Amino acid sequence: MSTPAPHQAFIDKWLAAEPWHRLLLVFESSARRDLRAVLECIGFELRQAALTRSDPRVAAVKLEWWLQEWTALAEGAPRHPLTRVLPACADASLQAAGAGLVQAALGLASEDSEADLAGLVARWRRFADAQAALDAHWLPEAAAAELHAFALVAEQVPHASGELGRGRLPLPLSLLARHGGTRTTLRDDPAIATAVLADHARALLDSAPAVAAEGEDYRRRQAALARLRLASTLRDPRRAWAGDLRLPALRALWSAWRAR
Repeated sequence: MSTPAPHQAFIDKWLAAEPWHRLLLVFESSARRDLRAVLECIGFELRQAALTRSDPRVAAVKLEWWLQEWTALAEGAPRHPLTRVLPACADASLQAAGAGLVQAALGLASEDSEADLAGLVARWRRFADAQAALDAHWLPEAAAAELHAFALVAEQVPHASGELGRGRLPLPLSLLARHGGTRTTLRDDPAIATAVLADHARALLDSAPAVAAEGEDYRRRQAALARLRLASTLRDPRRAWAGDLRLPALRALWSAWRAR
């Protein structure tokens, strides 16, 4: 029995946390699938480092390690199992692109809440732009960062309750004010929490970017599944507030297929 490659454990962890990417990878060409998975997983590792720790200082330490990792990769001595399997790249801008993604992740780690939806989307757009700049070293095509940012914000919806427990408010302050709520009422009053989350999902759907005729198929499909997630949240915000990540399987397949 063969031993799994060291980086596979990271891929498995990512797909367990964000299972909709399994479907997205099915539609990716076989020539690109493994590389896509590695790059998406690197982005996930950085987002996790930023968002799953209640102390921003701890997140900063881990992200500093990643900052050093891009220097190591540029010098031909990567240490992380994921960066070790990236194809060699002699582009001098690679180190700066990796550092840019780390800096964007640090922005996600901030405990400061955004005043409105535009500010929240802009925070994630900086990460999406940085991910696109890194990906372009191996997947040179139209990056569709606007679609990616929209999808990333939508994918955070089921994590709202958990983020609140870690001291962050992943929802716009203006939305909270509209409902006369506070962080405490979100934690203690399920009715207010689900009403706020449903309003957030509706606002995101209303502001969803148009799907361009050209661009990256992976991001188009990711955005299609994000729309499906938001629609599901509107139908049952209690399930989303409880952290349920599941999407209706047949509708997800249909949405991804139609986004070709």
